[in-house]
Amino acid sequence: MAKTYPNAVKRHLSDYMGLTFEEMCKEYLLYYIDPLPIELNQISRWSRTDHQTKKQVQIDIVGMPTDGYEYIICSCKYRNEKIRLDELVTLVTLENMY
Repeated sequence: MAKTYPNAVKRHLSDYMGLTFEEMCKEYLLYYIDPLPIELNQISRWSRTDHQTKKQVQIDIVGMPTDGYEYIICSCKYRNEKIRLDELVTLVTLENMY
């Protein structure tokens, strides 16, 4: 029994919790929607293929505005580590595209 948790649960916990944590982040955003600097029309997930790198790009949460071109872009990761540089570059690149 002592080996069950580290081998069967702990090793796969972040995979299991990833989508759950993403939903928690969306709920958190909705809970604090009033003080946000923009009025949101929709909150969803965004993905597409980057034509330059040929890689799939995914943003966990995109808050789309009622009007204008200011978006809320969030990366939600359930893990105990700092954001990787490639994730930060993706967020900054998307910010500059719109």
